[in-house]
Amino acid sequence: MEVFYLMRNHHVTYRVIKDKETYLKKMNASRHSTQNGVSYLKTLLRNKNNTLHVIIPAMNEADTISGVLDEVNRLDPDKVIVVVNGSTDQTARIARNKGASVIYYSEPLGNDLGRAIGAMDSDADIYLFTDADIVIKAEDLLPFVHDIENGTDVSINSVDNVTKVKGADMISFARYYLNFIQQKPELRAENILTIPHAFSKKGLDIIHKATLTNPMLANAVAADKGLNISVPHSIDVLSINKIRPNHLLKEGEVMSGAMQRMHGDMVEALDYLTSTHGASLHYPPLTNYQAISDRLRLNWQAVSKVKSTTIVLAIPEQSNVLNDLCILCKSLDAEIIPVLSKTNSRAMSILQGYNLPYILLHEEKALYTYFDIGGQLAQGDVIFFHSADILLNEAQINTFIHDVAHNNYDISLNNQLAEVKEIENMNIIHIGNRLLTASIRSHNYDLDISSLLVPPFALKRTVLAKLSPITMQHLGRAYVKSLEQGLKVSKATFIDSSTFLRTYESQILSHQLDGIYYLLKKYGPRACFTDGYRLRKIIHNDVNVIKNTDQLYFNDINESFSMLSELPLEVLIVS
Repeated sequence: MEVFYLMRNHHVTYRVIKDKETYLKKMNASRHSTQNGVSYLKTLLRNKNNTLHVIIPAMNEADTISGVLDEVNRLDPDKVIVVVNGSTDQTARIARNKGASVIYYSEPLGNDLGRAIGAMDSDADIYLFTDADIVIKAEDLLPFVHDIENGTDVSINSVDNVTKVKGADMISFARYYLNFIQQKPELRAENILTIPHAFSKKGLDIIHKATLTNPMLANAVAADKGLNISVPHSIDVLSINKIRPNHLLKEGEVMSGAMQRMHGDMVEALDYLTSTHGASLHYPPLTNYQAISDRLRLNWQAVSKVKSTTIVLAIPEQSNVLNDLCILCKSLDAEIIPVLSKTNSRAMSILQGYNLPYILLHEEKALYTYFDIGGQLAQGDVIFFHSADILLNEAQINTFIHDVAHNNYDISLNNQLAEVKEIENMNIIHIGNRLLTASIRSHNYDLDISSLLVPPFALKRTVLAKLSPITMQHLGRAYVKSLEQGLKVSKATFIDSSTFLRTYESQILSHQLDGIYYLLKKYGPRACFTDGYRLRKIIHNDVNVIKNTDQLYFNDINESFSMLSELPLEVLIVS
């Protein structure tokens, strides 16, 4: 069977290597040389004008550290630093015998601190990071060094295969999502969470070496600061990574210790981004509008009869199915509340043709604002929220309503589980929904990629009071609060909302990020996730003696939650 290796060049595009060994030999000849009949490991060529330091954290790796150092030494580095922590075997002795400088801690430091400590003890032009438990050929390490020699700030190992298979872990989704919302979609799921990787001196000075304590944060800071990031090579380190006790689920856990730590790393990266750029990053900011007046509510009640069910119909400028939805709504025994802007003359004409009263906004607003207005006016015990650019039938509507009215659910969601695919084939909103759900302390894995952000959905009118204020105006936050409060949530049926998700992607991402922002302000920079017993105080103590700390990220977890100011909303009832 012919095996193809997917490689990337410096511009993060793909090329196909049909024969990996031939490629590597062509790059640096063979691994071994012979002199006087004796075979020895050949030193590879690199630019010796640049100092190269290799940083290797290690804990009880006596069985592999020798092989790791043999390969690293073939790069002829100026210094190799092995940060041995919590080891009870001969790791430190073996490393010294191989010529490495050893920094020793008797207690375990926790994941990733070794990289930060090793880097902070170094001063080089190029920093190469690898692990002590995986032997990687020098030929495979060299591309990362070469990229830094050629002017790149960060070079990352590609594990892009995780985006092409079903069943990828939560952290692969997190890596992909972070790159996307940072406007780096070409990086896909690449992140310095994966070894090996390399930094230039400039790159580490900009993000600060202490940031390496959390690799996902370091990756986010590097992208945020505009560092030049390359993905020059692909080494499958995931399949040969050692399985450790914290990788496995313990009784009562829904997420293993390692996954909790890495998910917390993602949340901390989001805390940095939202602290730096605001809750919505570069997406449309969310705005609070004042509650509708009692006068407006009374005027609506004068033209709309009370029914057990209310259908709130948000009507965007482009709706090709509004006529069909009007026919459907007229056939139902329900209160109908269409909400639209006065610029939508075509929709007004259609509604008037069916003699349907409607709510008219003086200017076009974000679609979820339409939901909020309709929800405030709704008189039914069950409220069904829908966007008028998604076609559905009576049976589908009744499934949502039945779950709330008769099956005692508080909320009934659009079941999106059919959209779970390979990461590269999934909508970014579904990816974000999965991460948002997993970030909630009382999260329900069964909901997965379904959420209030994907209409249609139905809920009890009493839910609006439980989740207030600004329930529909901040649907990401409302979704988080609904799960935190233990509301019963069902997945009714699948409605294809893919066009809706593409059309309103930026708006929906704002709401997702606002849900995360709510968690950050309530629980702190990692929300409710463990730090994996990292001894960060060691890093922070070292940082205290550094003069230039203006680029460091240390967020105040006691920062109070700041609500947005409310703006008036001009609304008109047309009957």
